[in-house]
Amino acid sequence: MVERVSGEPPRVSIVIPVFNGGNYLGDAIDSALSQTYKDCEVIVINDGSQDGDQTKRIAQSFGHHITYKEKANGGVSSALNFGIRHMTGDIFTWLSHDDIFEAHKTALQVDAYRSAGLRNLCLFSDFTWIDPFGSFIGKQKYGDALMRNRPASALFECMINGCTTFIPRCVFDRVGLFDEKARYTQDYWMWRNIERSFGFVHLPYCLTRVRKHAEQDSMKPAALAEAEMLWTTILDQSTCVERSYMSGSSERFFDYMGRFLLERSPNRAAARRAFSLASEARMHRRVSAVLISDGASDEEMSRSIESILCQGRHLAEIVVTGSEAVGTVGRLLRDAAEGCPVPVRFARGKSGVAGSWYDGLLAAKSEYIALLRAPDVWLPGKLAAQVDDLAERGWLISHTSYRLRDNADPSRTRTGSFAGNVYPEIIGFPHIAPSTLMIHRSLVARGWTFDGNLHLQVVGIVARHRLAGIPEVYATVRAADPTSTEEALRTLLTDPEHGHHSRELRRLSEIADRCRRSHDEVDA
Repeated sequence: MVERVSGEPPRVSIVIPVFNGGNYLGDAIDSALSQTYKDCEVIVINDGSQDGDQTKRIAQSFGHHITYKEKANGGVSSALNFGIRHMTGDIFTWLSHDDIFEAHKTALQVDAYRSAGLRNLCLFSDFTWIDPFGSFIGKQKYGDALMRNRPASALFECMINGCTTFIPRCVFDRVGLFDEKARYTQDYWMWRNIERSFGFVHLPYCLTRVRKHAEQDSMKPAALAEAEMLWTTILDQSTCVERSYMSGSSERFFDYMGRFLLERSPNRAAARRAFSLASEARMHRRVSAVLISDGASDEEMSRSIESILCQGRHLAEIVVTGSEAVGTVGRLLRDAAEGCPVPVRFARGKSGVAGSWYDGLLAAKSEYIALLRAPDVWLPGKLAAQVDDLAERGWLISHTSYRLRDNADPSRTRTGSFAGNVYPEIIGFPHIAPSTLMIHRSLVARGWTFDGNLHLQVVGIVARHRLAGIPEVYATVRAADPTSTEEALRTLLTDPEHGHHSRELRRLSEIADRCRRSHDEVDA
């Protein structure tokens, strides 16, 4: 649930975990105390240092300006958790004892946090690399365009440095504290949990100086083994929705992660796992068929079901939705249920065609979902052609050409040639039949459930995503109801996003008029 920020500016806690940190600790504390944002507390957690009290003396030399705590050695994660439990601020920030905050780090992040107005907003920023002596080495910057297009890529490409983060204390109430069993990868387990629950927002400023030196733990054998486990688990636990946000499809995601881990990390076992998962995804492209009845007879429903069952190995399940369809299909399959090659599930809830699409899309379990509105039928090979095309491209929505079943002239409607970056042209192109559509389930996760006018839904999706098209005819459908086009036109004319595309709206108006005249002539 979105929670808004209100009231006074937040108090920020800067937690500095340290073990044997006499070499750099003073510089880190100085940078924390030099923040231009003044409502900060600095908490130094001495994690059982064994350096003859050097770390303790340095920390205590800052007197009442900091809060100094000691604990038995338990690793970075235990020290961070100790700091979180003892902090009095609203916001948690982490500063390693060998790194340095820029003076404006906290101020810029507080400004961004308050401007966004979201209580659970988590931030991270860019940073600079410094050598053991504090000299500049380079910058680590993360592109804003990449963050907009693939928000989870910051996690999967290891771009979130813990000392650049800004995390509201309330976030830990939802995701828990750092995993104290993870001695070296506690940060990325945490970022994984936060990404899944809230996500991160990137600030394109270098706000931290991160030091590279020989005493760091990241290349120790134990750290490498833990990193292999981290990335293998992240790959195995990733969902098809997360994978699509990164790369458009599961196989493209796993291929990408395999190359990334192989070329930019020492995690060879995780890279091999990624390539293996990519091969599995290519071999098991699965589709849920969502079927609804729209006044179809038992005979017509039977033909629709037969057209689904002939689709071959890509068909994972049939989801039947709508009260009328549920009853009819139940009767048709009752005697042959054991012989059906795929699971058949029934979903009923909302009424009407739009409500039935909604129920079916939410119930579908496969990575890809295809729609069929009886009495329409699919032709053999439809699912294979579409799912292969979508998975290989990494696109999220596809349609095919079709034949009109109610037309005396069985002419083919080559709508499938309309494809690519087709916004705003799609506004004036209401010819996509619902029974030709296939979508990735990530669109459902984003709220595209077709519980409204079909053309409006397609326009909204295609305004953000490329449209894949199959020129070949893969469905036989009945002609669209002209009132659907008229309804879309009325809504689009006043829509703040799409309503200024006057040329396309004029075209849609002309099509609506022609459809209405043709429909009236048939009725007469």
